Amino acid sequence: MIFLFLLLFVFAFLAGLFDLPEVYVGIVFGLFILTYLYLALYPILFGKKVDKIIRALKKFKNPVYKFLYYMIQDEDSTAEKYLKKIRSPQRAYICKIMWLSKQDRFTEAMEVIPYIKEGKYKWYLTAGLALELDDFASYKENKQRIKDDMLLFYLEVEELAKNGELKGAIEMLNKKPPSLRGMKLLTTVQQKKDLEKKLNNNL
Repeated sequence: MIFLFLLLFVFAFLAGLFDLPEVYVGIVFGLFILTYLYLALYPILFGKKVDKIIRALKKFKNPVYKFLYYMIQDEDSTAEKYLKKIRSPQRAYICKIMWLSKQDRFTEAMEVIPYIKEGKYKWYLTAGLALELDDFASYKENKQRIKDDMLLFYLEVEELAKNGELKGAIEMLNKKPPSLRGMKLLTTVQQKKDLEKKLNNNL
């Protein structure tokens, strides 16, 4: 990343020295910005190593990524500070549900659901919370509306865990990571860690 900035500096110096047309300068700066964004976002979108994905989350100033980073680190109070800085109402509502659910405050989390727009994420969150609250009718109703394979996979894992089949749920997660990248990989690994904690607490 430092090399990119150095290259840009050299180009800017040469552009001024040789008085290059503005259109060429604009193209190079545009390519630089696109390359920078690609390299910065690559771990989050396509990363194969969890530690690099987590480091990328920490580097970003975006409050959503900061919130996720501190949630992963189990620093709920710090995560809450960034939760309050999220400008997008929809993202803030979803993150609030995550934050409340992590503390097993499922009833409070369910109260946030009406503020989320209709769609797969609302159905997924509603199904997950309904499962935790033993509302199996609502769970099945919302699960049936989801067509996203990954979201259905996560619900099936949680359903196994809810039924006391923690080892089976962890085994399902173990089989999935080789085909995953970026945030999907991180989500799967974190879900596995949470279930392993529950399993160890039950021993």
